[in-house]
Amino acid sequence: MMRIVTVALSELGVLEPASHTRFQFGLTKGDTLWIDAYVDLRRYFHVKASEIVSLREEARIYADAAAWFAELMPRSLGYCIRDGWDIFVTEGVPHRQFFPDDVLNRRRATTWIPAVCRFFERSRLDPEGSARGEDCGRLLASLETAFKDTAFGSVLAPWTSGPGQRELEALGAIRQHCDFVPNNIGVTDSGLVVFDWEDFGKVSLPGLDLCTLVVSCVNGDFDALSANGGRALAERCSTFVEPACRALAIDSALFWRLMPLYLLTFLHLKSGYGRDVRTRIGALLSQLVSLDVR
Repeated sequence: MMRIVTVALSELGVLEPASHTRFQFGLTKGDTLWIDAYVDLRRYFHVKASEIVSLREEARIYADAAAWFAELMPRSLGYCIRDGWDIFVTEGVPHRQFFPDDVLNRRRATTWIPAVCRFFERSRLDPEGSARGEDCGRLLASLETAFKDTAFGSVLAPWTSGPGQRELEALGAIRQHCDFVPNNIGVTDSGLVVFDWEDFGKVSLPGLDLCTLVVSCVNGDFDALSANGGRALAERCSTFVEPACRALAIDSALFWRLMPLYLLTFLHLKSGYGRDVRTRIGALLSQLVSLDVR
């Protein structure tokens, strides 16, 4: 595998033939290898490789996202097929992990909330979003098909007709990262860097990325936050949710009312995830539906 990656990096023109490279391997979903190929402590390449699934579409999606998020994501270095392996390479970006306290802790939040808000502001620059208001209808239809006979079918009722539907349509459509969680965010000397764009654009409902960030930052601990009818959740997260909603041009009260729909959308989007993840998301949704979070 190391030989295959080394040859691929050389053919893509990013690795000098005489370079001595160290490798660090990881595994995700059981079908893709993640490989960090280090030239030195500060210079490395992030390589995704699979002999099971094609990475061509992921490389295309990545290029699509870079059209207006380029300064917030690692630079794509190329895609190729070598010895039966699909290989997609991006620039390695030295960083530290983004932590929930970066937005929940008021002292640290003064540094990192503006950076998070710039991400949301950038998402509104989607050059095609204003022309895709019909995505709302398609999303609701997909969710209704997937969940109409489940305990979550009631989540859709407020949004499929009347004032709720008009509120959704008024939000428009902007393509979301769709997995905007601390594990996919890094902190660098110059700001934030966002990783793992493979689901980018699969959902266009504004606010979904903010929802996944909220849920991840409180670690699904809705029991501890359910006091006072669920308002404790909104109060704890207000430090970053309020400015983020302004950056997204979404009324914060509407954002909180949309939380069950966001979470249902995320559950549908991650239908291919393992049972444990889907069970956890479903449990969070069940608990959230029972709260008056606003």
